[in-house]
Amino acid sequence: MLFRAIEDCGGRVLKTIGDAVMASFLNNEQAMRAIAAFLAQIEAYNAQRNISEQVWLKLGVHRGPAILVTLNDRLDYFGSSVNKAARIQGLARSGELACSAEVYADPAFRQLLDTVRIGDTLRQEVNLKGLDGNHTIYRTRLLNPPDEIVLGAGTSPMQRFLTSLGLGAR
Repeated sequence: MLFRAIEDCGGRVLKTIGDAVMASFLNNEQAMRAIAAFLAQIEAYNAQRNISEQVWLKLGVHRGPAILVTLNDRLDYFGSSVNKAARIQGLARSGELACSAEVYADPAFRQLLDTVRIGDTLRQEVNLKGLDGNHTIYRTRLLNPPDEIVLGAGTSPMQRFLTSLGLGAR
């Protein structure tokens, strides 16, 4: 489901890290379209399952330059933008999208976000491990997981995470 949504919206899966998926898009709008498509699929999937089988996402979106290298015969992305994307995703709670100020400043991204969000957008100043200074992030609720998922009690092994990284031109 996820890989198809990414590819159908013009993105490319870069790598998986445990339950996390990192993807690249040409622009923020493509990333948000993939998120919206995947959210619709997740909501339908969860509606047919009991809580222990449901999937709850923690989404993170950032954009910026990255270094493309070949490592172990595979292309991989490195750099502070990749690190920042992963750190931002780690700040999202179940059912939330967290994004950088660079992404949130894009009117096309915000317009698409408004079509899928179910709560207000919270602006926060945070420290991100491995990165200097304070960083502005925005968190928005996209899904309503049950309280036991939000609070961390009873989080199932089926919980999945998505990190989206908008890198500009590939």
